[in-house]
Amino acid sequence: MDYTTFMKKVFILILLLIIFYAFYSPLIDKYYIYGNSVKIAFIADYHSGTIYYKSLVKQLESAAESNKIDLILLGGDILDDDESLTGAVNLFERLNSGSLKNIPKFYVTGNHEFWSNKINEYKKIVKDYNIIVLDKKSSSFFVTINDKKILISGLDDPYVIKYDENGKYIKRQYSQNWQKQWVDKYLVEDFISINKIAENINNIDEYNNIVWLKDIINKEFSSLDILNSYKILLSHRPEFTDIYKQLPFDYILSGHTHGGQLRIPFILNGLYAPNQSIFPEFAGGSYNISDKKQLIVSRGISFNKRLLRVFNRPELVWLYI
Repeated sequence: MDYTTFMKKVFILILLLIIFYAFYSPLIDKYYIYGNSVKIAFIADYHSGTIYYKSLVKQLESAAESNKIDLILLGGDILDDDESLTGAVNLFERLNSGSLKNIPKFYVTGNHEFWSNKINEYKKIVKDYNIIVLDKKSSSFFVTINDKKILISGLDDPYVIKYDENGKYIKRQYSQNWQKQWVDKYLVEDFISINKIAENINNIDEYNNIVWLKDIINKEFSSLDILNSYKILLSHRPEFTDIYKQLPFDYILSGHTHGGQLRIPFILNGLYAPNQSIFPEFAGGSYNISDKKQLIVSRGISFNKRLLRVFNRPELVWLYI
C-alpha cells in the first residue's frame, strides 16, 4: 500500500470516528459542584421519552442507594403535547417507588405541557405520584435537608398567560412582548423580595398526604432564616437573566434550549435555542449572571429523530451545594 492510499484510509477512518462521536448520544451525568451539603438531581426536557428511561432511572437509583441524592427537581417539558404520556408516567412511577420514593421532588411546567391544552390534567398526573408542582398556588417551600435550610421556588412557563384556568388556549391577538405580562404577574410579583416570597410560602393544603414533605418542612421561620438559606428558583426558560439578576435567589435552574441542538466542542456552545435564536448565549452550562448568582441550564434528556443532537449529549444535571 502506497503512502497516499494509506493516508486516505486514515482520513476516512478519522472522519467516520468524528461522525460517530458527533451523533453518539449516551445519557451523561453533568456535575456543578459548589459545596457538598445537599446533592440535587435536576431533570429537564424529558418530553415523555423512552430512549433514556432505563439509563436515567439507573443513574438516579444508584445515587439513592449510595446516599448521593437528597433532592430531585424537574424543570419542565417532562411531559409532552405530541408524544404518548407513557414515558413520563413510567418515570414518575419509578420516582415514587423503591429507593427514590422518599426523596423530595418538585416540578415546574414547560411550554409543551401548556401546548397540550391539558395542563390541569398533566399537573394532576404529576401530583398523583407525590411530586409537588410549583405554580401560582404553591410557589415556594422552605425545607431543611441534611440540616441545611433551603428555599425552593418555581413558577409556570410563560405560556400560562395564553391559557385559561381550565387549561384551554385563549384565542386573541397577542403583542410581541406578551411575555412581559408573565414577568410582571408571575416572576416579579411573587419573587422580587424575601418578604414577597414569604407571603406565599409553604401552601401545603393539597400536599398533606406526602410523607416526605412532613419530614422536611419548616413550619416556623423568619425572613432572616430565608435570607440565610440556600435559595433555588425553578424556571423553564433561561433567557430572562435581566430579571433573574434582580431576584433573591442563589441558583436558577432552567432547561428549554436542548443544548442549542448542534455544538462544536471548544468553538460553539449551541447553534439555535427557542426564544434565543441562533448562537444562543445560554444554551447549556453554568453561568455566573451576577455576584454569587448561578444560572444553570440543562441540555435536557430528549431525543428527536427529526432534529438530531450533534456533539450534544443529553444530560442528567447534578448540583451540589
